[in-house]
Amino acid sequence: MEAGDAYCRHCGQPVVSTEHRPLRPLVAQSLEEALSLDGRLLQSFWLLIARPGFLSREYQQGRRRRYLSPISLFLLANLVFFLVPGLSDFSVSLLDPVTLQPYSGWVAPQAQQALAASGLSAEAFAAGYQARADAIAELLVILHVPLLALVSFVLAFSRRAFLVDHVVNTLHFFAFLMLYYAQLPYVLLPLLNGLDSLLGGWLPAWQIAISLQFVYVPIMLRTAFGYAWWRVIPTAAAYLVALYWVHVCYRLVQFELV
Repeated sequence: MEAGDAYCRHCGQPVVSTEHRPLRPLVAQSLEEALSLDGRLLQSFWLLIARPGFLSREYQQGRRRRYLSPISLFLLANLVFFLVPGLSDFSVSLLDPVTLQPYSGWVAPQAQQALAASGLSAEAFAAGYQARADAIAELLVILHVPLLALVSFVLAFSRRAFLVDHVVNTLHFFAFLMLYYAQLPYVLLPLLNGLDSLLGGWLPAWQIAISLQFVYVPIMLRTAFGYAWWRVIPTAAAYLVALYWVHVCYRLVQFELV
């Protein structure tokens, strides 16, 4: 850098005088960065929910600066999901793995042995399991992403899309799921229940709220990867089946770690 340069020739940063450093530029820069982050955050969250697959397509086409990165979006949605008390299928009670899963016959004896070795009552043991499951769920949820992305990549066998595109789309999908379940008890369900009251009590509010996440998938796949409608429906069905089994694997890993 030489005298008179407005920008550093190595890093491109504006040159700041060492003799005159007013407070105003610091405040202005901080506000600009905060507003820029807030703007991208709100825009990314809104597009994630309102336009399934749009952010993934934008990423593929190189239009990325105006949105949060897929990893940042996933992590922020993850933070919102685990900070807001709401519905969760990522952290479940001990009853679920030992009685309700395909592998329950295999893991139930392990739970019985651990209970006997602990010397605790069944209630105290289950409460301890739940606390540890909650503690690791936030970190372990990302286990879904590589598994489901690989399935999505295989399902797109004749489409020109790289594996990274499916990883990005899966990150966006799970960010959507976490935001969806975070708001569900506070926004969507109250609205549907209010509408149900107006219509005389015949509206299946809960079923509609749960079904919307499944409607999201074919729209997301069509937008992100350009599937024709005749293909997107069976692909989305296979995708949802894969999601179920990926979640089964997640719960098994969670159980073994706890």
